[in-house]
Amino acid sequence: MNSLPSHHKQQFTEKWCVVVAAILTIFTLFVNLGLVPMFIHVDEPRRGLVSLEMFLNGNLLVPTLNGELYFNKPPLYNWFVILSFLLTGSMDEFAVRLPMVLSIIFFGLTVYYFTRSYLEKPLAVLAAFMTITSGRMLFYDAFIGLLDITYSWFTYIELMLIFHFYHHRKWNALFTWSYTVAAAAFLLKGLPTLLFQGFTLFIWFGCEKEWKRLFSQAHLIGILFFVVIVGGYYTTYLFQHWQSGSEIITRLWDESARRTIVRFGILETIKQVFTFPYDFISQFFPWTFMVLFLFARRNFKKIVDNSFLRFNALAFLVNIPVYWSAPEVRPRYLFIFTALLFTILVSLYPKESEEKSNSYKIVNFLMLFLSGVAVIMPIAAVIHPETRSVDYAWLKALILIASLVFFFILSLKSRERLLLNMVITLLIVKMGYNWFVLPSWYPDKYRYKQIAENIVAKIGDSPLSYLNTDVNFDGISYYMTAARKKIITREKGKPQTDRFYIGDDVEYPSFRREVLLRFDTKYKQNQALVRFWKE
Repeated sequence: MNSLPSHHKQQFTEKWCVVVAAILTIFTLFVNLGLVPMFIHVDEPRRGLVSLEMFLNGNLLVPTLNGELYFNKPPLYNWFVILSFLLTGSMDEFAVRLPMVLSIIFFGLTVYYFTRSYLEKPLAVLAAFMTITSGRMLFYDAFIGLLDITYSWFTYIELMLIFHFYHHRKWNALFTWSYTVAAAAFLLKGLPTLLFQGFTLFIWFGCEKEWKRLFSQAHLIGILFFVVIVGGYYTTYLFQHWQSGSEIITRLWDESARRTIVRFGILETIKQVFTFPYDFISQFFPWTFMVLFLFARRNFKKIVDNSFLRFNALAFLVNIPVYWSAPEVRPRYLFIFTALLFTILVSLYPKESEEKSNSYKIVNFLMLFLSGVAVIMPIAAVIHPETRSVDYAWLKALILIASLVFFFILSLKSRERLLLNMVITLLIVKMGYNWFVLPSWYPDKYRYKQIAENIVAKIGDSPLSYLNTDVNFDGISYYMTAARKKIITREKGKPQTDRFYIGDDVEYPSFRREVLLRFDTKYKQNQALVRFWKE
């Protein structure tokens, strides 16, 4: 077990700082969560729309999108969103994003739960907070209703169960529980789960010289649990849509391979190999600055000698190449790796602090520099033309500045508590982000919601379809579907005269038409809401 000197224990376990950080975490994750309309440049409207259609259809087994079978993702995350609809009694942005926010909270708690058994509890606290306060998660993904944080959380549980039961030599529990959680993770995102489970078991049992366990009855039982759960869902699905079997397999494969060398070729892959480290460090700052600790030989030995750190390192190293070499990998796919990496890095911090190493001094300087910069950010917010119109702008700015100055001074006085103070600083900045930046985004994001509202105002509950178009209308479809409680389908061929249509602003022979509304979408211009009559 990692040893933490007593004077560090006292400084790291300032309970009031931990309480402040916990309260700020909850507060910052929920303030203005539902303010900004759907982010149409990512899959948020699609996650919401698929869930909404399953809810309206009353069929929790068969995801659809605009009434057509949707194969890209299994249904588990949609079930979480539907549960959110039921719990909140609403289908608004808050309800769509609630599962994501709860996943952040439980992800952090899970990191603490497993890490505290193998590292000192103060370090487990820091590892948990670092996982959920990296730049990318806190300032971007923490207010968009996507499934990736939930998937990383489930995958982390899956991996930690492998180590936890291995540590206690409980082989039946190891395979049964890890494969059960892997089945749930598969039903969230599909094939990547097979790589996480397979690669991690292979490298860990191989390095620990326990190969025979991979060929044991316990392992076979675990695989059977996975097959029964995943196979049970798809078997039930195919009873309703038996002809979709090959399409399911093809689409799951395409979703997993579309951002890799399979699609982009060798040159783009080589470029990605060289740019990935920079992208990773910049996306998940400031905690990634601590990778400097890894260049000390003594820290390498410490990781190898500690079984828990060794497992985190091996799980990271064996799984990261798939993403490292994928030219179009999204940062949100990498949250599982931050949990593994930050656990290792925070375990190295006390020794680096004791020895006042050069890497420790650099990390300290960068953390203090960012803390100092954070102090002036509220001033920029109240003078910037896009954010200064916020209600009580100066009052909010003064609260933020006073809080940031307070913790900056604490960091100067007590360097050993710098990491926890940095967590709190990030959360205060996030609160300012919620107060100033999110409201400034509202006008731009609202225009697509406004299109939906205008369409609903013109047609009410009348039949509505998309005509001869494959344009992604998810951004407006969600709002129209939620308001009308009716699924908007796609049609091909000639128009009918008993309904309204959305599509390209074009004429059809033998039909006259009335254009009720013209609009542009993010993906295509010159779209129209029309009604047709026979000439």
